[in-house]
Amino acid sequence: MTLLIIGLALWILVHWFKRLAPNLRASLGDAGKGIVAVLLLVGLVLMIIGYRGAPYIAVWTPPSFLVHVNNLLMVVAVAVFAMSHTKGRLRGRMRHPMLTSVKLWSVAHLFVNGDLASIILFGGMLVWAVGSVIMINRAETWERPAPGDKGRDVIFIVITVLTFAVMVGIHMALGVHPFPGCCMCTLYRLLTEDDTSDFCHKVTLALSRGWDLYGDPQYAFDQSSGKMRCAQAVIKQVEAQYAPNMKLGEQ
Repeated sequence: MTLLIIGLALWILVHWFKRLAPNLRASLGDAGKGIVAVLLLVGLVLMIIGYRGAPYIAVWTPPSFLVHVNNLLMVVAVAVFAMSHTKGRLRGRMRHPMLTSVKLWSVAHLFVNGDLASIILFGGMLVWAVGSVIMINRAETWERPAPGDKGRDVIFIVITVLTFAVMVGIHMALGVHPFPGCCMCTLYRLLTEDDTSDFCHKVTLALSRGWDLYGDPQYAFDQSSGKMRCAQAVIKQVEAQYAPNMKLGEQ
């Protein structure tokens, strides 16, 4: 969780550096572009590592219908993102299409992720996008570009479809299926072991097989054995319909 917060803070502050300290940024010249690029990359990597490694701390449970709202918002977000690259008739319809798409993306994911790490990540990105729009609007005027040729609208459609397909593919590769169905279910396991390195290896093995931590580890004294026992809950989303005879350890 710490890496996630550091990465998110770095991402926001570096992006806002030009707005918050324009004179200092100008003094860095062209060399500052390289520094900014490296810091943004570091922030992005820290966010990814921190989010993937963060424990699952439930804050609220999103209702299932919000998954469909999420998917609808994501289609809109991708279309708005494509507006930033179109040379067709939609050019100039919106001043901040990329930042607006980030806002839609953030809200959509907040609808379907109720854990603390997700709230920090997507909430933080929402704050960054909203703050960036406000700062840019206050600092700069905007000359709306003229609409382009209608023949270029095909490019807009292609960008929208391809971007959405790539995003769906990335989510599925990471084990997150954006389109719920009867073939999807979330599995739960409680890993227990004596308070030795064997417990750490058992949890590490589960993580390497795609299971995610669910809550914090627990400890208790076993009077029958005279040893401390450890327990850690893990969950995993799989493409299967739940059955009581499922062998959870083989999933």
